[in-house]
Amino acid sequence: MFSGATKRISASVIINATGPWTDATVSMTARPPSEDDEEPPTQPRKLLRPTKGVHIVVPKDVLPVNYAVVCFHPDDGRVLFALPWSDATYVGTTDTDFEGDPGAVRAERADVEYLQAAMAKYFPQHPITDDDIICTWAGLRPLVSPEPIEGKEMDESQVSREHTLVIGESGLITIAGGKLTTYRLMSKEVVDSAVKMLRLRGQLRRRLNPARTEEEPLPGAVSWPENDDHEVVARQIKDVGGEHLAHASARLLADTYGMKGADVARRVRQDKELAAPLVPGRAEILAQVDHAVQDELASTVTDVLKNRTTLFYRCPHQGLAAAPTVADRMAVLLGWDSATRDAMEAAYREEVDDSRRWRLDPPTPATDEPPVE
Repeated sequence: MFSGATKRISASVIINATGPWTDATVSMTARPPSEDDEEPPTQPRKLLRPTKGVHIVVPKDVLPVNYAVVCFHPDDGRVLFALPWSDATYVGTTDTDFEGDPGAVRAERADVEYLQAAMAKYFPQHPITDDDIICTWAGLRPLVSPEPIEGKEMDESQVSREHTLVIGESGLITIAGGKLTTYRLMSKEVVDSAVKMLRLRGQLRRRLNPARTEEEPLPGAVSWPENDDHEVVARQIKDVGGEHLAHASARLLADTYGMKGADVARRVRQDKELAAPLVPGRAEILAQVDHAVQDELASTVTDVLKNRTTLFYRCPHQGLAAAPTVADRMAVLLGWDSATRDAMEAAYREEVDDSRRWRLDPPTPATDEPPVE
């Protein structure tokens, strides 16, 4: 568990990659006013205009799409997607301005109804009811706020998805904006900027090569077959895991970790108990918990069930039945006492409750206005 203690750390260069918390982090560098000031010190310009995006997840048989579907919302023309995800389908996303605590963002009923309405338009034979929805998730896009133009108001969806790099006099390098598909380019620019700043300050003690991220495959992609045959990789992983590793689990490891799935399978060969499914009838296995903790530094039950195994999103009960098993295993691996173990499980249950809180919101009143075609 984190102690909550405060520690002071000094560095010549600090990289600020805090997403929707960017402005709060930058504001910490502002110089406080003093008696010698003739004018108040200049405060950092607000960088972000965060917008909220919400997705919903349903079982595949509720919305059986085999390929990514792109469509336009019948009300406002916003681009939406319906994407197949193994035994589930997820739909998104909304795009609305958000103010408040980024840690408190969640799906609301209006968000869910917005997505349901679009799917009803394009898939009238497959309406999505409230009961069909396995889970929701919500996040904030840390979009860079454009310079204001007098007399012109910009819609959320018109705000640029490009990123920006801001270098402060204090040595704070802030990366803001961008999107998932450009994260490696953003990382390259940030690292190269940090190296350049250290060199200019004479604080670089050894020669560093420029970033080569465009040439380096991700760890799970090393030796991946050129024909992208997942079944070939699954069979290789099954051979590594041995007789106790089910083929369905080997395929899941291939799809989840790429060639690194063999590392997880190797744990099963060493201890057959780790082949046990986290949820009866599903392919996720206990070895993934060990891998998450020991190889990926996962430290909470929420991290394992939400971010590593994704049971939070795809399992009909959102992994609640697996939470005790995961908490017990992590307690062994991390040396938790019983109070910590119980708190970790309770925190996950609260995370699930939060993703379902939209169900408590009152339905949006019906309107007689026709949709915009």
